[in-house]
Amino acid sequence: MGKAKLKGMEQLKKKLKNMQDRKAIQPIAEHATAMAAKLVRDEIKAKIYTASGPWTVYYGAKGKGNRTKYTFPAGTVAAAIIMKNIPEMERGGLLAKHIVTIRSSGDFAPVARAAILMEHGVMEGKTQPVFRNTFEAKQAEAQREAEKIMEKGIAKLWNQS
Repeated sequence: MGKAKLKGMEQLKKKLKNMQDRKAIQPIAEHATAMAAKLVRDEIKAKIYTASGPWTVYYGAKGKGNRTKYTFPAGTVAAAIIMKNIPEMERGGLLAKHIVTIRSSGDFAPVARAAILMEHGVMEGKTQPVFRNTFEAKQAEAQREAEKIMEKGIAKLWNQS
């Protein structure tokens, strides 16, 4: 019985192997999730409530005299909104994961608290669920953006192989 050999099979095997290489695909996935998160983050920053002037929040342990008074300039909440790349060991097997959140460490802890209160309607007596509503409104667009970037990246990787 004779053996048939198809032209280009070795090249196809190499391309398929490259497409299965996690190290080759991961940067594409990270870029795609970053751009999707950026789209949502920028929209939240544009919609978030901005005080007309400096604003004050009391933050710290409850009790007489234990709370510290913090005064922030207008726009501080928007400046604290960030997108965060989740480390590989916390992704649960995903190639990439980005989240949109509010910086809550150091001097931004009271700002994060104020943002939570705004989101749930405790400050100024009305609910302003900007994070949730913006995510729900932009979710499909962000997903399309990520898919478009993944398609381009995978096509480029395929052509390089």
